[in-house]
Amino acid sequence: MMVGIPGAGIGGLFYILNALWMPFHEARLAIQGRSSLERWRMVKRQVTIALGILASLGVTGWLLGLALTTHLTSAAVLGLDLPHETRRELPRLFTYAALLVTLTTLALVQAGVTVLRFLVRPKRAGLASAGSDRPAAASKKSASCAGIIVLLALFFHQAPIQAAQNSTSALILSEHLKRADAAFEEEDSAVAEQEYRAALKGDPGNPRAMFRLGQLLDRRDPKESERLFRAYIALEPGDAWGYIAVAQILKRQSRNDEALKFAAEAVRRAPQERDAVLVQAEILARANRTERAIEEFEKWLASHPDDAEAWLALARERERAGRTTSARTALERAASNHPVNDTSERLESLSRATAPAFEPVFGFSRDSDGNMKVRTALGGDFAIGDGARLGLSFGRTRVDDNVDTQSYSDFTLTTKWRPRANLELDAAGGAARTDRIPGGMQIAAEFIPTARLRLRAAAPGNAAHLDIRFNRNLVDATPTLLARRIVRNDLQVRPVFALPQHLRLRGIGGTSLIQGNGDRNHRYTLGGGPAWSPAPALEWSANFTQSSYSHDTKAGYFAPEKIQTIETATYIEFERDAVLVALDVGGGLERFKEFGFAFGRWRPALRGYGLLSLRLRPGRELRLEIDSYNTQAGPVLVPTSGWKYVAATASFRWALP
Repeated sequence: MMVGIPGAGIGGLFYILNALWMPFHEARLAIQGRSSLERWRMVKRQVTIALGILASLGVTGWLLGLALTTHLTSAAVLGLDLPHETRRELPRLFTYAALLVTLTTLALVQAGVTVLRFLVRPKRAGLASAGSDRPAAASKKSASCAGIIVLLALFFHQAPIQAAQNSTSALILSEHLKRADAAFEEEDSAVAEQEYRAALKGDPGNPRAMFRLGQLLDRRDPKESERLFRAYIALEPGDAWGYIAVAQILKRQSRNDEALKFAAEAVRRAPQERDAVLVQAEILARANRTERAIEEFEKWLASHPDDAEAWLALARERERAGRTTSARTALERAASNHPVNDTSERLESLSRATAPAFEPVFGFSRDSDGNMKVRTALGGDFAIGDGARLGLSFGRTRVDDNVDTQSYSDFTLTTKWRPRANLELDAAGGAARTDRIPGGMQIAAEFIPTARLRLRAAAPGNAAHLDIRFNRNLVDATPTLLARRIVRNDLQVRPVFALPQHLRLRGIGGTSLIQGNGDRNHRYTLGGGPAWSPAPALEWSANFTQSSYSHDTKAGYFAPEKIQTIETATYIEFERDAVLVALDVGGGLERFKEFGFAFGRWRPALRGYGLLSLRLRPGRELRLEIDSYNTQAGPVLVPTSGWKYVAATASFRWALP
């Protein structure tokens, strides 16, 4: 019995059940014509009393559950922080506890009495007179009461059992989460992972355990971590942190397009969340969308000017875009907002990059025909704006073939302009003055205009590149060509298209007008091939190129009808601290067809280029370059077939204080 709760005893509940059964019994008597108005009044009075007792029993149980869950839960139930589900189930547990215990006891007693009645007095029950139906009626009544009691016990039993089970599971889950969170805070990843996995085993849809476990597996098992974070997003679609976590995993895997979608969703849901905004900007930078990354950093810093980390990132992206002046300004803001950051070296480097500079150059080359060229030059440039420089250079070149010697001087006005990160323009214009040739030829000195233009543009994300080059220069491969004032006007277009799996498709097309000594000739070039870059500083490529001349010539250079080249090449770049090394090596087969003849046989063709850059100090850089060819017909105008060539150039750039 439950002391203090009316109607919770066995006798009380037996009375309630009989009172509730009375209307059905009286209805049966009314059908048989044995009922009366006075009997119905008595039934009404008994049912009202029973309903009142049930109501008071329910209210008392509800108040008891409310009191226990309000004041005693945290202190009395295992000392645990109970989740909301447990608190919600406890009132029902206490409300039905009295009915559960009492009805179960009553059902057992009634069942025992019924069984004993047949076992102890079986003969008396069997010898009852055939004309008397009272024992049978009593037996039916007992069986009916027992059935009702059992049904009510089962009905009231299910809810509290379910509530108890839910409460127990919630308590176990709460204990796992409590231990896991404590281990996570103490950076004990092994224990934290074990406890979060246990929590997910008991509740596979627990978002907290799912998110924390994803964080723990972020570096060790990114695939599982990504799965957990995606499941977390499905459970908590309004939480920006789930999108941020997935975006960061995809960023490290260079899946930039997917990462940008999740980062953009995080910013849409939490536009003022710092991590969401900065993660999106960083992914844009990694995806070579430098302009958009700069815009996102600038937009964030407009409302958060004290964010030193964002200023550092903005300085890095502006420097990548060639805006050294504004990059230096951003770096100075970062240093002022966070003096602990050691940015002095970078500031000095940017200061030198924007300062005026001069650059002496010395070059030497020799080919298989005995032609030797020596060139010296001195140039300088200075900044005329953010991302723009203007320069002037003077040079002297001497060409010797052990029989004849020719020389010329040149000057060039240069400009470099980079209005956007994916758009760069280099232009130069000037003239070359050839020396007077004394003796029998009596060729006077002459000024020959020269020009150079290069336009490089890239689509967002490096989806496509376009490189357009134009050169007008004096051909100085041999003294003969120089003496005949051969000028070459060359236009080249080199598109590049990005393909999946780090593949690119390259093309090359160009035309040249070669004129001098009363002769005009055209050269046409067409080719292309695939390239694969498994890493940013490594590339393998295969190319096919065909060049052709409009007609043969006697101007002093080799001009076959067609030249075909099949080549495989590799490019490797290595940079560490102040040292940069780049290698571009290619090898393949080449053949040519002279006018009036068939194609010759394929012969080996090799080429190589190497660069060594040493940054001695900020603003001071020494560059050494080596270029060599062993081909049937070189990329420039050469005197004969089967041409071998090697060149070396040294330059030193010195930025003024």
